[in-house]
Amino acid sequence: MPQYKNPLHFGLAVGIDRYPALGHLQHARADARAFHAWLTDPDGGSVPPDNCRLIVAADKEMPPEATQDQAVPIADLLHDALLLLEKLADAALEKRPDLWGEARLYYYVSGHGLAVDPRDAALLMANAGRPRLMGRHVSCARVLDYFLRLQTFHELVIFADCCRDRDAGAPWMPLPFNPIIGAQKGEVVTAVCLATLFGEKSFEPEKADGRRGFFTDALLKGLRGEFARPDEPIDSNNLAAFVRQRVRALTQTDDFTEPQTPVFQCDAARPVLFRPPLARAAEVAYRVALTFQGYTGGVQLRGGDRKPIAQQAVAPGAAWVLSLPGGLYKVEPLAAGAAPFRGNGLFEVIGEDSHVDF
Repeated sequence: MPQYKNPLHFGLAVGIDRYPALGHLQHARADARAFHAWLTDPDGGSVPPDNCRLIVAADKEMPPEATQDQAVPIADLLHDALLLLEKLADAALEKRPDLWGEARLYYYVSGHGLAVDPRDAALLMANAGRPRLMGRHVSCARVLDYFLRLQTFHELVIFADCCRDRDAGAPWMPLPFNPIIGAQKGEVVTAVCLATLFGEKSFEPEKADGRRGFFTDALLKGLRGEFARPDEPIDSNNLAAFVRQRVRALTQTDDFTEPQTPVFQCDAARPVLFRPPLARAAEVAYRVALTFQGYTGGVQLRGGDRKPIAQQAVAPGAAWVLSLPGGLYKVEPLAAGAAPFRGNGLFEVIGEDSHVDF
């Protein structure tokens, strides 16, 4: 069975392609599925699948000819999923409140969007439409505010791959949750990543050819470590730099008036860690027996970098047995005035146990 490293992480991924009143998109559903796949990958987000929810409408639920009144998903589905994740986290922490510091929520959305506020991105629901129905959206800022107050999770991570059009006619929509209840568990750390600047578009390739939207493509490549060395972590600081650079590069072409510029609202002093440095693979060591004919006294072993590794007192015919990884080594006498060993004491370990006689 897969082993998941983050049993107190939770995630919701939402993707909406089909908007009868606003025009269809090409990649949002596939992008949400791809993010959900990273979340639940033991080598990715390593979040147990039971802790995650994916909201996308299948073709049979939302065929291309569906009308605005028939369109799904609608806001209630997102609200219900958020409340369910809240309940799951509460249940997991009920007996171990001391583990609150390990609790994290991922909230990913992709589709048409707008921004009533410069700090926000709101995902428009499939049944949204101009001019009267632009209030059919779920605001990332409202989700953030709710969980900042409730403190269900120690860390909140929001990724929004949607446009941030300034729509003056759209109302400021609260979440239909209790606005009074809250908690005082400690500091909540946040990382909010919006695909584009306030008032600007989030682009996607024109054809549904298997590629991601530009922001999600860069995001997933960053989360999977495309830019990072194995010995360095992936966190909200270096992920932000990579995604910003990559999205701008992908959209800095003649097809776009200005390159798309993602926005990251993160505390550089309190980064969210997505992947720790990878442990180096353990070096394979081999049994090496060194014997010395006609020499009694101390000897010293050096590695290929000439740094001393070990010393030993030896006698003729007695074996000095070592466990050494592959590489070049040199053994030398410590006795003053002693002649170097045969071959200047050099020997090499290559993929198997060996015996070297000097």
